[in-house]
Amino acid sequence: MRILLLFLFLVSCQLAFGQHDVSINAPQDGEEFFPGDVFVHISISSKYPISKLQFLLDAQDISAQFREVPKAVTALLRQPLIPGTHFLRVNLKTDSGLIILTESKFKVIRLKGADDPSKGLVKSDKKKFLGDVWALTGNVIAETRQTVLEGKGKDLRQEPSQTNFLFLNTALVHKHIRIPLKMTLSTDENTFQPNVQSRNFFQTGIQTKHLEVLVGDLNPSFDRLLFSGTRVRGIQGGISYPRFKATFLYGELNRALEGQKFTYNPSQGFVPPNLNSDSTYIMPGIYKRMVMALRVEMGNTVSKNAKTGITIMKAKDDTSSIRFGQNPKDNLGANLDHTRFFWKKRIRLGVGLSGTLITSNTFLGVERKSRIDSVLETNFPIEPRDVARLLVINASTTYLSEAVFAGYANLSLKVLRQDLFFEFMRIGSSYESLANPFMRNDQQQFLFTDRFDLFKRRIFVNLRYFNLRNNLAGTQLSTINNHSASTNITYSPGVGKPQIFTNLLFQSRLSTGNNLSITGNTDDRTLNLSVGASWNVNLQGIDNFLSVQYNMTQRNDWVRTGNDNSLNAWGVIFSQRYSFPLQLEINYNASRIDFVRLASNNNQSDSWLGMLGYENRKAKLTTSLGAGRNNMVMGDGVQDTKREQYFIRLAYKGIKGFQLDIEGGLSPFTNRKVADSQYSEKYFFTRLTYNLGGRNLASW
Repeated sequence: MRILLLFLFLVSCQLAFGQHDVSINAPQDGEEFFPGDVFVHISISSKYPISKLQFLLDAQDISAQFREVPKAVTALLRQPLIPGTHFLRVNLKTDSGLIILTESKFKVIRLKGADDPSKGLVKSDKKKFLGDVWALTGNVIAETRQTVLEGKGKDLRQEPSQTNFLFLNTALVHKHIRIPLKMTLSTDENTFQPNVQSRNFFQTGIQTKHLEVLVGDLNPSFDRLLFSGTRVRGIQGGISYPRFKATFLYGELNRALEGQKFTYNPSQGFVPPNLNSDSTYIMPGIYKRMVMALRVEMGNTVSKNAKTGITIMKAKDDTSSIRFGQNPKDNLGANLDHTRFFWKKRIRLGVGLSGTLITSNTFLGVERKSRIDSVLETNFPIEPRDVARLLVINASTTYLSEAVFAGYANLSLKVLRQDLFFEFMRIGSSYESLANPFMRNDQQQFLFTDRFDLFKRRIFVNLRYFNLRNNLAGTQLSTINNHSASTNITYSPGVGKPQIFTNLLFQSRLSTGNNLSITGNTDDRTLNLSVGASWNVNLQGIDNFLSVQYNMTQRNDWVRTGNDNSLNAWGVIFSQRYSFPLQLEINYNASRIDFVRLASNNNQSDSWLGMLGYENRKAKLTTSLGAGRNNMVMGDGVQDTKREQYFIRLAYKGIKGFQLDIEGGLSPFTNRKVADSQYSEKYFFTRLTYNLGGRNLASW
């Protein structure tokens, strides 16, 4: 537990102060506009300086139209946008070589009876605007890493000696046609044990104004309850009009993984629960699971104030895909959702209702109607054999009741610079969608949030309350009732001035066990306070970044007082980067966690990283040397580890669009208490990046 808390704190510091965040706030993905000016707002926050920032509209560079504001860039696209689908893309590259790609797809709706806005262009401008040739946009990245581990503890690092990756995120664009090509190839596909999804990724297809067809690996997000982004390998097609949209999907949710058959020997110990009469038992594999779904949307929340969506989904295990498996499933579901705006779109109401039926074991076959009538003591309305292709019905099927439904209702209100949100969701105890396996059933939850700003957007306040309760059907061993309330306040006076934030969280978790689970009773209260400040300013050509964070957590268990504990942690990060050809960067981070009840069980760590670099702009070559060390002491010396790092980096940008990054290093790991866990790591890393940048194929 202590190791986990320390790890979470270090990660939170890294997330709070070390990430690059690029988001397209407007136009949002899928948003629709009438012909005219389109406003673009993109938020960009980065700890380290940005070496390149590029904006592409339909593969055309429009970077010159953007102006910078604090932590964001904006533009008003005044060029005529023809009706149809358009793509806005942001390419960001940092001095350290990190590349970030963000894309938003929006539509321009043709006004009834209006002329094509491109007709007013002169011939030469129209040719340039529409593009009479194909253009290729995106980037290609190829990288390889070789690792050599030496020492007694090298087996603690379960990783291959070499890994190779190839990434493609490209698109071929011509007028209103866009052909995407996305691919990830990795040697991890063959190095590690197969799982339900391939580690490789491939997607292509064609996208036009009204038609879209994609094949390969897809992440369709049809609705929140039934189908919300689970990966599928197959085909997806759709048609789209201003007030109507239909999408069809067919593919593979899980790939087949064969199981094994064993013979039991009494000397092996416990008897397997699935032991057969011939002393054999099966270690089941995974069936290939196919899914089919249809989504229809009517209405439009941009040109109109309402939109209704209907989703139908069927998923079924292919029992012929493997020899050794157990309990193949058959699943059928439907979803209805509706969104409506009121009061000049300041009020938004959303509701959704979904229902599923699932057969947990199709090996039982199709039940006879007479048998169902006898068990239910009623006249079953259908003949199971007549609907066997739609759903296999037998004793393992969940029958229609309140428990097979899930639903939500939410309301958002924007008034007086406040953004209020309320939502209630309830998931029945028998609700199960194989296309949304991460949703937990038999629970209900309520959420309230409020966001507002004060003093001309210098102070930002976030309020949040969340309640979760499970065991609605009363069939589980314990019932959990969880309450949490939090507030976050950020003071941001402006560019070059310190930013201060504070976060306060209170959580109450009450777990009540039934007669069969006496130990299921818990009643703990947790209070967490985080306070921090960060300052990013350029002084005399030197970029300075300083952040300080303090975290305090107090936990009281009113049932088992011996479990009470508290912790205190703090962290400091300081870095400097010179804007001259000679660059220096220093990072230092330290933390300490004290357990009050276990006063002799304290954890502390400190780490530093320094890097010295030289940029030869004429040769377009940057060379960097770095060194660092991380010390961690846990439990008053029970664990005392040290990890050092020494590396050299080369970055070459001599050819337009290409960048070559090479890094090699040595990293010894020492455990002062356990000598057998010591090892050293030598690595060599190479990455080749090519940014197409909307390149015209005719120029090749």
